[in-house]
Amino acid sequence: MNASEVQPEKVIQATIKVHGRVQQVGYRKKVKNAAEFFDITGFVENMKDPSATDEKHQPVRILCQGTRPAIEKFAELISIENGYIDVENVEVSYREEYDTGYSGFYRHKPTQEDQDRRIRDAAFGYIIIMDEAIRTGNKKYLELEEQLMKRHQVIEKGDSE
Repeated sequence: MNASEVQPEKVIQATIKVHGRVQQVGYRKKVKNAAEFFDITGFVENMKDPSATDEKHQPVRILCQGTRPAIEKFAELISIENGYIDVENVEVSYREEYDTGYSGFYRHKPTQEDQDRRIRDAAFGYIIIMDEAIRTGNKKYLELEEQLMKRHQVIEKGDSE
């Protein structure tokens, strides 16, 4: 084979399971952006793990297709630690043979039950912060209000996913 007959890299499939604080923190949106950057197709979805310490420490599963080098770079890029997101472990398994082809990269939406639980948890957090403000005689009210606003921004960011 000469230089003009360069063969394109073979497209393979990978299943990636990501552990850490990766739910309700904007992680799936970052994964989608990274996949599009590397021309990777597939989807990302939240999973449930009964042994997880809290709602945000539930794993995320990614089923993707692309060249092996692109998937390897993608897996490195999605290992994020930025204050909200804290990836602790990324497990990648590859398959050379697969049935389904994807035309883009998608984020699976949370169920209505998941959305209701997130709203309930946020409301409970607001109540705790306001109760603390009242019990401290409003001395820390401004600080607590700032915490409340940060939580609200995180929730709004999660709802836009």
